Amino acid sequence: MIILRCFSMTDQLTEKLDNDRVQDYEVVEKPSTSDISILPRSGGMKIYIPLDLEYSQYDLDSKIRELSSFVRTKTILDRNIYVMTLQGNLTQPQLIKLIKYIIEEEGFCCIIEGE
Repeated sequence: MIILRCFSMTDQLTEKLDNDRVQDYEVVEKPSTSDISILPRSGGMKIYIPLDLEYSQYDLDSKIRELSSFVRTKTILDRNIYVMTLQGNLTQPQLIKLIKYIIEEEGFCCIIEGE
């Protein structure tokens, strides 16, 4: 008998963060209105930035370019939250570094349970 266990990208991220003893994050179902939230997807990751953290988008863009020079970002204001869309993909280690950077800079990060 063969049993397959499928892990979502969110499960893989939280497992890695737990192994690295990172605690200042939460897995949520929808973007937070007070903290930066990440929707990790292989086809177009999104970062949700609350209005009061508007200037964080510039630091995040710089950090993403530092992690991968081929990934570009586009930010739009969608109702009451900024949505940063990544054009290109980050690897899992790069995404872990980005989450750790957000936690270091902002104190907390939300990971949105993806599709």
